[in-house]
Order: sequence, then C-alpha cells, then structure tokens
Amino acid sequence: MPALPAGRRDALTEALAHAAQVDVCSARALDPGLQQRIEAVIAALAGRCLKTVYAIDPALLAGLRLRAGAWELAADLSGELAAFAEFAAHG
Repeated sequence: MPALPAGRRDALTEALAHAAQVDVCSARALDPGLQQRIEAVIAALAGRCLKTVYAIDPALLAGLRLRAGAWELAADLSGELAAFAEFAAHG
C-alpha cells in the first residue's frame, strides 16, 4: 500500500467503501497464499473485509484485473499490449 500514490490510494479507498464485493480476474489460478495477500490489502484499504470472487480469463495473458462496482484496476498484459497497439496505430 505505501507504494500507491496518496491520491490513487484515496480513490481506491472511496471505491471500496461502497462496494459489496471485489472481483479478481487472472490468467491462471492464484495460489491460496496470494489470494490471502490480495484480500488483506483490499481489507486494509476498505477498512473492512469484502467478499472476493476469483475468476480465470486466459485472455489476460498475465497479471490481474480487479473490479469493485464501477472502479476497475487493469494490471494485465493484454491491456498493456492493447494500449501499445493503439499508440502505434495513432503514432
């Protein structure tokens, strides 16, 4: 959490304050230890435990995509590759 800029951390905390659950999508199954760490960070930011639902989407290639209500964090390789492709097409 300290690595997150304060403004981004505040926005995430606000989004989680109104969320009923967090959906976590990954390219492959996450081991239970990693799931526990993800849930601990979410709980610390939200100030409470939230239901966390895990799904697998091989199209992500690598990384994670988290969604809580309207808020989404896309930290996955397919999203990065799409951004580079769009940049190249318009550059």
